[in-house]
Amino acid sequence: MSTNQNLTNKTPRGALKVLDFNIPDNLKLVDKWLLWRYEFKNNKTSKVPKLTNGFSARINDRSNLTTFEDALKAYKNGDFDGLGFVLGDGFHGIDLDDCRDPITSELNELAFDVLKKVDGYAEVSPSGTGIKIIATTNLETSKANASQGIELYNGQRYFCITGHVLPDHLDISQDIQDVSWLLKRINSSSTTTNNQDIFASYKSPIPDWSLERVKSDLLPFLDSDEYSDWISVGFAMHHQGSGDDQWLNAWDEWSQSSEKYLPNECLWKWNSFNNSKKHGINPLTIATLISKTNFLNKETNLKPKLINHEPLKIYSVDELSQLPSQSWLVKGVIPRTGLGVIYGESGAGKTFITLDLALSISRGIHWNNNKVNTSIGVLYVSAEGGSAISKRLNAYSKFHKIDSSQLSLGVVTVGINLRDGDCYKVIDACKKREEIGQPFGMIILDTLNRTMGGGDENASKDMGEYISAVGKISDETNSFVLIVHHTGKDTKRGARGHSSLRAAVDTELELKSEDDQKILTVTKSRDGETGAEFFYRLKTIDLGYDLDLEPITSCVVIPGNSIELSSRKPKPNGKWQGIALQALRALINDGYQPTATQVLIKMGEIANHTDRWRDMAKRGIEGIIKTGVVIARGDQLLMT
Repeated sequence: MSTNQNLTNKTPRGALKVLDFNIPDNLKLVDKWLLWRYEFKNNKTSKVPKLTNGFSARINDRSNLTTFEDALKAYKNGDFDGLGFVLGDGFHGIDLDDCRDPITSELNELAFDVLKKVDGYAEVSPSGTGIKIIATTNLETSKANASQGIELYNGQRYFCITGHVLPDHLDISQDIQDVSWLLKRINSSSTTTNNQDIFASYKSPIPDWSLERVKSDLLPFLDSDEYSDWISVGFAMHHQGSGDDQWLNAWDEWSQSSEKYLPNECLWKWNSFNNSKKHGINPLTIATLISKTNFLNKETNLKPKLINHEPLKIYSVDELSQLPSQSWLVKGVIPRTGLGVIYGESGAGKTFITLDLALSISRGIHWNNNKVNTSIGVLYVSAEGGSAISKRLNAYSKFHKIDSSQLSLGVVTVGINLRDGDCYKVIDACKKREEIGQPFGMIILDTLNRTMGGGDENASKDMGEYISAVGKISDETNSFVLIVHHTGKDTKRGARGHSSLRAAVDTELELKSEDDQKILTVTKSRDGETGAEFFYRLKTIDLGYDLDLEPITSCVVIPGNSIELSSRKPKPNGKWQGIALQALRALINDGYQPTATQVLIKMGEIANHTDRWRDMAKRGIEGIIKTGVVIARGDQLLMT
């Protein structure tokens, strides 16, 4: 059974904030109210009853109690964690500890059974892990069994009232409820059923999960601002580490990332995680945290640890041929899903050309005579350009004579750190858009540096974490992610940073400037045409004047003349340079990213291995590199 409560609204010390409108009137009309506050006493955290003036209250002194209205007013104005109602005068209480999973809201078998048999007002306890029921019962004296997590009270006890009510338990019935069956369970210290329940729910620490592994594989993916996550992490770490101080220190260090962090609060809570709770009916363990992170799909490394006996699908050659062919956002250039990078020198116009590509996709119009199969939304993370992207969008709209409000484009104007979990912010935002029927088919990250959180582009670890995060965005949103990036100091070496980036992407686009002309080259395409080129100029657009009467301008891209481009390009000189270029193109069309050795071998095949072919072929390769027809990147040859 799920309580399905929204428990994100907490006091600074982690108690659920009171929802006073849910509290039944037959409680509000009785003048037996007080307040309470968390305080650290006798090496544990206690809920201490308080008067409206903040002094400690004695619940057996009727003069210490007040009206609901006065208690509520003090709660809203003062430093209290909640309201308390003193039982008695026909109001009896049932307190079930650790019966509710704060992550899934599921209730254990005992709580489910009690709610099914007892008609009364029921709500979630301040911690979120227990439930409290107020009813009129046949209970004559208070009874409790801590090992089973059951406490029954007929008076002289106060309940912390949260107003986080459970479905179908909104009021206190006037009928007397029979709780004799609960008394029998409490009085039976060792029944077969109870032993079976405890045995079935007992969870031992998992040997494979050391403290270091918990710190690296679990804690970064849980929310220290969310109370249910925070308390679950502490409970589970106490259980896994048998209360060792190293585990406490790790929990406290993780907790400090939250704005709600209070010094010594972890210590107070840690000392309250006793063995009866740790090994009770519904213990919280590392297994609970693993389930949480896998449920949120927040850590790829955890997924293989889930048992999955479904066999791998093996295709026959015939079945393989029947699979759908590659689908495209821009035919031959941008696949429907996957990863890509567009790079060039600063000032080369990367953002203008990237925006032109994005808006062609969002409008569903051809891009440079390449078919755009469908109109779909684009998310542009303008982490480097910030709000300046607005001018560029206005220029595009003015030039193309369209209403900018109709563009299916979402824009983010702040830097993000994909290596530190912000990929889930992107995923969540995209899924919300999908829920309202406005999905994003392409996500642009401008630039890699401003979305990497200060990571080292040249370090394999940092780049690997970044690629993993970007890949997760693509997988979770079913989109193509295009990364805007820069060249290094040596522009001939391509995009700067670790080579794992180029290995990971499906599409690589290189932008170069020649005077006022821009040349965009597809330098890598898994399924498209490597070597395809697009020619541009930037056109200035007037957008009016600012407050100082200075003109406001921006630019749009204008497709260039491919004939003019081809006339400017260097050409091979002589027979063997021509054969080298022919071999290179053949290998590219066959899906290779050719090395000089592969080109050499292919040239031998083309020349039928005539006399001295090897020496002549080497000279041909050297020639096309020297004349600029191709670029040598290490041993790899790329079309210019």
